[in-house]
Amino acid sequence: MAKPVFYDPTGNRRKWSSRSLVLFVSILFGAATIIALSVLSVAIPSALPVANERNQPRALRAQINTISRDVKRFGSAVTGWLPEPRRGASAVHEFVVGFYVPWDPDSRASLVKHVDDMNWLVPVAATITGPKHDFELQPDTKIDAILATAAHPPAVFPMLQNVRNDVWDSAGMAALLHNKAARNKLLDQITTMLTQQKAAGVVYDFEELPASALPDYVKLVAETRARFAPRGWLVSMTVPLDDPDWP
Repeated sequence: MAKPVFYDPTGNRRKWSSRSLVLFVSILFGAATIIALSVLSVAIPSALPVANERNQPRALRAQINTISRDVKRFGSAVTGWLPEPRRGASAVHEFVVGFYVPWDPDSRASLVKHVDDMNWLVPVAATITGPKHDFELQPDTKIDAILATAAHPPAVFPMLQNVRNDVWDSAGMAALLHNKAARNKLLDQITTMLTQQKAAGVVYDFEELPASALPDYVKLVAETRARFAPRGWLVSMTVPLDDPDWP
């Protein structure tokens, strides 16, 4: 029988073949591992930015719808703390009156937040005190700015008080109320104030009056109504509900 061509009696060729096969498999496995790791380590890119070549303004109707939606959201935020009305209850017409003092930052912040929710705004606007009945205005440019930018500004009723430095002038106001000429002068001063402020009327806040001055206070209110009627102005007053002498 002829000698085999690939016969290797020493066995060296088998050793080198086995080693080569192991090396080839190792290289193949390493390459596969490197490829797998490179695929897993690639960061996911962000989405391509999409933009118009030229910005176009929205249609007028779309802008109005957006503003209307924002206003509704604002209204919901302002009134969200209120309890929900009972089902089946009839609608109630609320008349909202807000009081404002110019020296209190919290009062100003509340006015900014709720100015469009009020029907009447009653700001402390003037004082009248002393034996000579000094009429002193308390101008406040900040309230003017707030009202000028309000969507639905309330009717303004400036408040007149008989106080200075936290002290109520009982005697001075009682003397003024008892003097018809002094009352007429006061009405002239109030008329000038309301005209300048484009107000809708006045609110009297005369406190700590003696019982003897209450009938004269009623006279002042009646005279104020008669003076203001042709202009369409109104007059309101604070009433001491706990005073048994109040008529």
